Formats: sequence, structure tokens, C-alpha cells
Amino acid sequence: MGSGTARMVEGGVLLVGGGLLRFLGGDLELGWFEGAPLGLALMVIGGLQLLEGGWRLRRGRG
Repeated sequence: MGSGTARMVEGGVLLVGGGLLRFLGGDLELGWFEGAPLGLALMVIGGLQLLEGGWRLRRGRG
């Protein structure tokens, strides 16, 4: 699995996991963190990973 493909898989997992945490665990408290903002942060990071993975695949680096 190339670098771009791995980033796309990782980004997809973060995006889905963050979405589940955001929408299903909104009232959940994980130590100092609340579920909704943490899920939103994971969704943003996952989206950036997807964009970078797609860019690497288009440029032929993955």
C-alpha cells in the first residue's frame, strides 16, 4: 500500500470515527475532553488526511 493510499485509509477512519464521536457521543466526557469537540477535531484531521492522500496519488507519489 503506497503512502497516498495509506493516508486516504487513515483519513477515512479518522473521519468516520470522529463523526461517530461527534454525533453519537456528544454528551460523552473523556477525561478533560467532551465528545462533540473532540469528534469535530478528528473529522477535520481526517479530512486533511484524505486531501493529502488524494494529492499524493494524483502527483504519483503513492
